[in-house]
Amino acid sequence: MIARVQSCILALSFSRRFAPDKKQKIINEAAAAVAGFGNNDVSVATIDDATTILSNYPSEKIAQKGDQWLFLHSKMALTTDGRLLDANALLSMVTENGADHLNELEPPFVAITGNKETASAHSDFLGLGQIFSYQGDGCAAVGTSASAIARTFARPLNQFGLFQQMTVGHLLDNTTLFEDVAMVPAGSSAHLSDGKLSFRENYDHSAEPQSLRIEDGVDLVRKSVERCVNALPDAGMELSGGLDSRVVLSAIPEQLRTGRRAVTIGYPGSPDIESAKKLAEICGLSHEIVDLTQFNSESTETVWNRSRRVAYRDDFSTNIYDRLTIDCVDDFLLETSRIGGVNGEFARGFYYAAMPIEKPVTQESINRLLTWRLTTNDAAPEAVFNRDKKEAFQAQLGELVTRLVADHQETLGSALDRFYLNQRMRRWAGSAISRAMTDRVVLTPFFHTDYIKWTRGISASSKKDSVALCQVLQGLDTNLANIPLDSGLLPAAIASGGFAMKFARFRQKVTKLEKKLLQRFGGSRKLNLGGKNFQQKLSSTDLIERLDWSAIGDIDLFDKRTIEQLKSSDISGSRTTVGYFLPLNFQLEYFDRNDVEPNITHIASP
Repeated sequence: MIARVQSCILALSFSRRFAPDKKQKIINEAAAAVAGFGNNDVSVATIDDATTILSNYPSEKIAQKGDQWLFLHSKMALTTDGRLLDANALLSMVTENGADHLNELEPPFVAITGNKETASAHSDFLGLGQIFSYQGDGCAAVGTSASAIARTFARPLNQFGLFQQMTVGHLLDNTTLFEDVAMVPAGSSAHLSDGKLSFRENYDHSAEPQSLRIEDGVDLVRKSVERCVNALPDAGMELSGGLDSRVVLSAIPEQLRTGRRAVTIGYPGSPDIESAKKLAEICGLSHEIVDLTQFNSESTETVWNRSRRVAYRDDFSTNIYDRLTIDCVDDFLLETSRIGGVNGEFARGFYYAAMPIEKPVTQESINRLLTWRLTTNDAAPEAVFNRDKKEAFQAQLGELVTRLVADHQETLGSALDRFYLNQRMRRWAGSAISRAMTDRVVLTPFFHTDYIKWTRGISASSKKDSVALCQVLQGLDTNLANIPLDSGLLPAAIASGGFAMKFARFRQKVTKLEKKLLQRFGGSRKLNLGGKNFQQKLSSTDLIERLDWSAIGDIDLFDKRTIEQLKSSDISGSRTTVGYFLPLNFQLEYFDRNDVEPNITHIASP
């Protein structure tokens, strides 16, 4: 396997009265926390007496001009006019126009700047590039790893955060796995000065959406995709048999499709692969299929090491199963820049199922969302949790989801859109994108300002059942709209509606409902692509015995009897037990490691 470590940066600020020996101790802890991810080389920039920035970034991601500094977490940054900028170009922009211009870059983006007055952390308007913060007594920090901040300041585990992760599949709002460590709010920049943390809101997420049409969507989607193509003409694309990547392909001018690299992940003979192959042949793409069967022969030891790497790179905040397949693929395609279709579903309304989307938000609809959508696929078995803790945290989770969904006066459809974008995509997809963007240019047109503007500006009823996005596809390329999807449905038929299509959709919904019922009442948890192979390896007795069950059992969130049964293999480890306990195990390892000696390079001094 290729050696890959999490890119990490921490900016620390101390009050002028902070004790020098205590300050140095915290800086030493921060250096060890950064090095703990696997790269002992830590660059330390002393911006002034109050501010220190530490990172394991390569030199090309660090720019300095006079007393101005910029640390670029991304590989490159994409402007709204289709230019890719490196750290030096961004610093020139900041020097000439001010740091506020960093907030106008397209998602995903993260950078930290420093000067003699302050250190600031900037992300894109969606918060897709993740930043975390901490305010202590006379000291504060921002950085790209909640775990590194927590280790630096010895913050304890946030059990409610862990419960969220093991119930919903990802964290919600600005919660992290650690007490007093929070994610920087989306659309805000974080500022450090004299040991104090403050935030500046740069984007108004509550602004009323404009009324837009399908024709606007055709134009805005084309602009978003062409921005990516213009910025990186040789970029490949992620091609599946589904709708989202089809729309991306349709927005690429025909003359630029021939010979363009397209990558499809899956198993030979699957509908997804066959559909992608047909598209590639029609459009003259240079098609590459990553056959997942090649990973079936990996040893348990290899899968263990891969799981450990994934846990560290994901900052211990995801189910291991959700990332293992992508990690395998990245061994072959790590530095291949490609345009992805993630978040195309924001205009498909697939999470509207059985919901009264045109009516106001009610507590009943929120409860249905919580029960049938949020905690169906990803929730760990209830027996894993201490009963009293589980009941208390379930009530707290219900209150949190209610606040997040019912925070505005709007229809349920609009509330679900906002919740899906700001929670599922920002927290779950954002975690993976924040890691990937350090190794390659990540081009995500469906997170761009244009696309978000359009999807917020059309009605929920028009998005339902993918009608609006199929209409956009038809407006971009009629030929591609008349080729069946991997589901067998024809996008052009979906776009026009009609009885036959409604009946086909009804049959699909019945099938999905049956699966949901099995998951909800039968304990049948969904395995992601490639999951069956990993399920067998990760549930082996040899691997289960490696987990530090004693330390896990000491966390009173969990039922001790169930932990003992898992430890002794009396209960078989599943996707939603082992998948969560593995990153927790590695997180405990990360906090306990004292054998890492940072190799510190001072790149500036007062």
